[in-house]
Amino acid sequence: VGVTPIARATTWVDGRSRWQRWLLLYLVFTVVAAPFLVLRFMDNTRLGLWDEWQYVDTIHSVSHGDLFLRGGEPLSGWAWQLKACRGIEVVAPPDPVVCRSEQPAAYVNSASIDPPSYFLVTAVGARAITAVGLTDDLLLASRLVGIAWAGLAMTVLFALARMLGSSRAAATLAAGTVITV
Repeated sequence: VGVTPIARATTWVDGRSRWQRWLLLYLVFTVVAAPFLVLRFMDNTRLGLWDEWQYVDTIHSVSHGDLFLRGGEPLSGWAWQLKACRGIEVVAPPDPVVCRSEQPAAYVNSASIDPPSYFLVTAVGARAITAVGLTDDLLLASRLVGIAWAGLAMTVLFALARMLGSSRAAATLAAGTVITV
């Protein structure tokens, strides 16, 4: 009687150390999330509805050496240009007239509530993506780094669900909700 591929894979995984199994789970979740997110990124050039405008402005600042986040900072001219040229999904279409101007309005960046480490890691990853020539668009590069963050979020959600007593199937389903956001 032959051994099924699932049984072989389970035996192989069970032979790994705990950290290797978690790393493997993270990689699997990241690979699963990637096509869903890439399709969304490629299909939507506008900024995300909620706060992507503020986040990408902070990533832009960090990637240019401004490592200290201060609450209440106004959004940069670069961010205003990005918003005007791309628009924000659902609420603000691109504005070609403003896109060509350089007159930013006063608007406070709310992204400083998140840990600076998030912006630093994302900025370093985005700069690496642009440096290797995958894209020259900081927004797209930041979104691509977001795939790794999604894999991490899925792994943490899976672990939390398992700690709370969920089955592997239920924990996997809970982890999958990350890619719907």
